Amino acid sequence: MKSISIRLRWLATVLSTVCPVLASAAPSATSAYITDAQSSFVADQTSEGINQVNSIMCYVGAMAPSAMVNNGNYIALIDDTKCDTGGRDKASNSGSGSSGSTASQYSTATVNSSRTSNSDPMIGKVWVDENEDGQQMTIFVHAAATTAPTSTNPYGTFRMDFCGKAASGGSCLFNGFIDASSTGLSYFETGSMGGGSRVIALTLNADGTTSGTGRMSVDETSPFGPSTSTNFTFAYNSTYFRRYDGTYDQCFSRDSTDLATGFSVWRYGLYDATTGARVTRNSGFPIEYTTGGTTHHGYMGYYGLWLPQDVLSTIVTGDAVSKVDYSSGAPTSTSYTLVKAGGKLTKYTKGTKTLADIDQIRFTFFANSNTAPSGWTATPAYTQGTQYEMYWDNANTRFVITGYQSCGSNGCQVASLSAPEPTSNSYWTTNYSYGIFGWSQSLGGEVFINTASTPSASTVVTYRTQDLVYPSQYTAIGNLYCITDCPTASGIAALLASTASTPFGSTAGSYSPTTSLVTYTLNATTGNLVDSASAAVTTASTSLTGQFQWGIRSGKLFPTSQASTVDAADPLGIDGSYTPWSVDALSVYYVWETGPNGWNQFSAVKDSNGTFVQFDAPLNVNYTVPSGAAYGDYAGKTIVLQYNGFGDLFGIPGKCVNPITNDAGDCATMTNARYVPEFAIPFSQTTGTVTNGSTTYLVKWLDREIRFAKKTVTDCTAAGLSLPSGVTLPTSAGLKDPSSSSSDVYIGAKPTVTDAPRVIHGVVQY
Repeated sequence: MKSISIRLRWLATVLSTVCPVLASAAPSATSAYITDAQSSFVADQTSEGINQVNSIMCYVGAMAPSAMVNNGNYIALIDDTKCDTGGRDKASNSGSGSSGSTASQYSTATVNSSRTSNSDPMIGKVWVDENEDGQQMTIFVHAAATTAPTSTNPYGTFRMDFCGKAASGGSCLFNGFIDASSTGLSYFETGSMGGGSRVIALTLNADGTTSGTGRMSVDETSPFGPSTSTNFTFAYNSTYFRRYDGTYDQCFSRDSTDLATGFSVWRYGLYDATTGARVTRNSGFPIEYTTGGTTHHGYMGYYGLWLPQDVLSTIVTGDAVSKVDYSSGAPTSTSYTLVKAGGKLTKYTKGTKTLADIDQIRFTFFANSNTAPSGWTATPAYTQGTQYEMYWDNANTRFVITGYQSCGSNGCQVASLSAPEPTSNSYWTTNYSYGIFGWSQSLGGEVFINTASTPSASTVVTYRTQDLVYPSQYTAIGNLYCITDCPTASGIAALLASTASTPFGSTAGSYSPTTSLVTYTLNATTGNLVDSASAAVTTASTSLTGQFQWGIRSGKLFPTSQASTVDAADPLGIDGSYTPWSVDALSVYYVWETGPNGWNQFSAVKDSNGTFVQFDAPLNVNYTVPSGAAYGDYAGKTIVLQYNGFGDLFGIPGKCVNPITNDAGDCATMTNARYVPEFAIPFSQTTGTVTNGSTTYLVKWLDREIRFAKKTVTDCTAAGLSLPSGVTLPTSAGLKDPSSSSSDVYIGAKPTVTDAPRVIHGVVQY
């Protein structure tokens, strides 16, 4: 199971206050806009100690067992990206433009939920097929729920035991339990993977729903570093939450209206502004694929095909898959023919704004000039080749550089300069006369700013919207040219053999004028990009690392028929010379992507008439950020968001927070920094709306994280909140193994289910 920190419903009950929903006159009291549930949960330093069980609880919730009681064995698909804080944070911080950051990735679970009578406990048996860092495993889960939570018993009465085993068998790689009663809750887990080990123990003693105390210990060993041991004690009442880890004694307010309280929303719904109905997208459908007598359950959508990795690598063009349709109330299957290519082509279409339109909106760019802006005093010193963050300051008509990309233990993040660096407009016209190339999630992706003349409020800013290209459209495009970052089959082979650092050869990062263009052809039959050596520019290797770990993306490709336009647009005015920035004169260009993941490859299906089934691309919507300190530098600005489908609205800029203090800080220097959305869209018909052209949609947050406002320890002690002592932790003596026939929670071997998935991430299909 992915190491995740999503939520435990009981932890949310313990730590959070009931957060008021903003009153609004909805289109209809019975509309989805009003009736769709909202869920708040608390993110705290202690959450990091219960990642595994948080993941399991999220997965179990996505199986909808309470809705399927006594319906027999069934298949449920769980979207890993919705139960994965790490992946979720990367999606929030996606600065590469890779569609992989938002593509769904599913795990398959076989589930049985039963109850003998209303006086008996509900029993859940679950077998989850999982791939953890390339290792296939099955997670066995036994859960027994006796009573529901009440005002005097905030957790209800339930017990959950779990064990994760390698597909090849053996002992539990991790083993744990959660045991809740009227007096509190115990949790214990032990595990060893990747040469390390981890033991977590938690005791939570509750006095009703508003107060209690507890203790947690986390002991970890790693083959790559020193062992760590952390021991938390904590206490809470209706007003405060206090936590002590042996070094830091922290006090937090439980008042969600405190101005210092942090909110991050991870799921939003989009609704019709008149009817309040959910806005849905034709983003994909579940499929079945049978090979070797085994039926595999997957998903076909805009971002491609999802199947278990070992199956994905074997399915090929021409194979039959079945679409499972639930519209009639019972599943019906329709056969389709798979078309699969080793990469995919994306079309980028130009749109324009002005610098005044993007005032204060941050974007990143690569420093291609070896000349630093005049008067640079910030640290670190200016370095050519660094990726910097900056914004246009319309009030002072200048660009201000605010940060730089720093890579460390937290991955690559934008770190703040020691002080913002205002720049002169003459710097850009002298050193970037060809223009500034950047990327901004808030502007929808790639950005180009024309600095051939002195930048001003009216300077044109070009941005691009994206569309997937189908092989049936290749003929109309013709052959393609490339100037910089041009991958070839031999270049990819050299990268994989570690004889080259990029797959681009001499074109890697080249921004010098050239009279020589790299030529490609598009093969409408295979769907692949073909280089001048007649080799497909593809790879399915899982050995890609570093900057290519999410796949290989080419530079900007343009049709050979547009060569004269690109030549004429060369800002250097050299006849027959081409520069990467001159491609921006075109209304359309293309990018090729390849790699081992479903989102790196083109996958689609054809119906019985040989026609492609096409899915909706993410819907670009504009959001005008409200005024107020909670919205920081984005207050009053308009940004671009993308809507993939219900629950999946993304593109809000982010920041890093300290898990110990909940304070925002520098991503590069903060220990165990978390990257979270900068702000949350409020549930309001005035400040919670987005637009696409003349159409307005309502937005409603569905799942949000609360980070308590930090207070002084004196505040906690004055409120009578003291830390507990002598709290006894659970031990390994309480472990049970639901995969063992000798255990009283044995769930048996995973049953064979041939029916279509009945639940897809919490939604019952039939």
